[in-house]
Amino acid sequence: MHPSDLPSRALPGAHPAAHPAAHPVPDAHGSNLFTADPVLARLLPLYLPTDLLAHLLPHLQRLGALAGGVLDTLAHSADRHPPTLAHRSRSGVDAQRITKHPDYVALERVAFSDYGLAAMSHRGGVLGWPQPMPGDGLANVPVDAVQLLG
Repeated sequence: MHPSDLPSRALPGAHPAAHPAAHPVPDAHGSNLFTADPVLARLLPLYLPTDLLAHLLPHLQRLGALAGGVLDTLAHSADRHPPTLAHRSRSGVDAQRITKHPDYVALERVAFSDYGLAAMSHRGGVLGWPQPMPGDGLANVPVDAVQLLG
């Protein structure tokens, strides 16, 4: 049998990514990752007080849209340009520094400045909520939801 007689999906050396139906994880770019996850929407009321959930929903919906759009684009770029460690200056002086691509910095800005990811369970005022978000380290639902989406 000649290779051209085989179906294209069975050609030797054919890459599975060339056939979208063969990929187990569909590309979600352009979708709102919060509204696309009905399980998350059903779980949040089980773990969050009603008033906190009502307060967080617009933030999670906005983050879901960002995660399916601009954050996805930034993440792809950041993956191609990871931070690098420079050990010395051009003149040979020990001056260690980490160089980050602007898209990596933009992702950090959204996570830490816009959404207060590192601070939300430690201090009030994050996302406009007056107290620290509830969580005991094992069930820190607001932080987990933001990490899942972002």
